[in-house]
Amino acid sequence: MASRLFRDLSGNHAQRRRWRGFTLIEMVIVVSIIGILAAIVVGATRPQQENAERSAARAQLNTARAQIEILRSRSGAELPPEAGEHGTAQLWPALTSPADGSPPLLRSVPSLPNGYHWVWDGAWLELRYTGAVEGLADEVASW
Repeated sequence: MASRLFRDLSGNHAQRRRWRGFTLIEMVIVVSIIGILAAIVVGATRPQQENAERSAARAQLNTARAQIEILRSRSGAELPPEAGEHGTAQLWPALTSPADGSPPLLRSVPSLPNGYHWVWDGAWLELRYTGAVEGLADEVASW
C-alpha cells in the first residue's frame, strides 16, 4: 500500500512540474530560431531597399534639374552661383523662395537617402554618393 501511495504522489508531482512553464534551454532555442529567421529576412530585403533608395535619389535629381531649367528660363539664363559646402547654399533658396516674388519652384529642399549629397557648380546639379555600397559611387556620378 505504501508503494502505491508513493507512486501516486510521485506521478502527481511529475505531472504538475511538467506544466509549470518553459525551461531556459527551450527559451534559448526559440529565441535563436527567431534570430536566424530575422537575419535571413533582413538579408533578403537589403538589395530591394538599396534599389529603392537609388530610385528615390535619381527621381529627386531629375526633379531638381527640371526646376533649375525653369529657374534658368525665368531669370534669363542667370543661375545662383556656387556657394557653401557643396555649392548649394544659394541654389535652394532660389528654388524654394525666389526673390522676384514668383511662386516657388520647390516646396522644400529635396531630401536624399543616407550616403547621397548634392553638388552644385553654378551650372549643373549633381549627386555624389559616399555610402558603403561598392560601385554605386561610379554609377551615381554618371547620372
